[in-house]
Amino acid sequence: MSHQTSPCLLLCMILAVSIGNTCARAVDKIDAIAFLEKYNYLHKSEGMISTPATPEHINRAVMQFQEMYNIPITGELDKTTLDAMALPRCGHMDSEIAVNAPANTPYVVLGSKWPKKRLTYKLAVPSSQFSAGKAKFFIKKAFAHWAKKTPLSFRKVETGGDIVVSFFKGNHGDGDPFDGKFGVLAHALGPKDGGATHFDDDEPWLLRGGGTGYINFQQVATHEFGHALGLNHSRKQR
Repeated sequence: MSHQTSPCLLLCMILAVSIGNTCARAVDKIDAIAFLEKYNYLHKSEGMISTPATPEHINRAVMQFQEMYNIPITGELDKTTLDAMALPRCGHMDSEIAVNAPANTPYVVLGSKWPKKRLTYKLAVPSSQFSAGKAKFFIKKAFAHWAKKTPLSFRKVETGGDIVVSFFKGNHGDGDPFDGKFGVLAHALGPKDGGATHFDDDEPWLLRGGGTGYINFQQVATHEFGHALGLNHSRKQR
């Protein structure tokens, strides 16, 4: 996507989901190290069992995370930082480009884009929580947002499809298993990898509005489809 065609909606680090604080999982300092590795703050080569991460590596990674989330930069795994790590979130890792971009950068591209402007999408595996018809309605609304912000158009199909949407639980064969309620909400591949978008069917999805203990599906879908179209996370908040 070029600067002229990129959308105004920002792929923020903290998804705008309607959840209560009681929905966040407890995260201890051991979990935090795994989190920093998973989301690209602490590189595997710095945190392998055979070569433990040094305090300096961890401090630097924590500071990058804090800067990305716009929380006080202390370099310490304090309560504010652990609470931020505990929030339900997108499963897409945070690229170094996004982490190092200025705070007012409106978007960060993944490095690939679709070679055409007319895209199709298909709901391949519906949710167990609501009908396929309802899912398609809100998926269409999420794509409609991007149609307004980009020169792309989107058409639902029943077979094939450029972007294939599915609901799964746990291990679903892509090497990136879901972790249950209030963990990773969803993940999506970029254009060069086909744009497949998966939602965790263990999450308590809410189709309209918001409320404590529920996740707003349309908001998450809009976020994930941004990844499928070639956008990364951004430090700038909506």
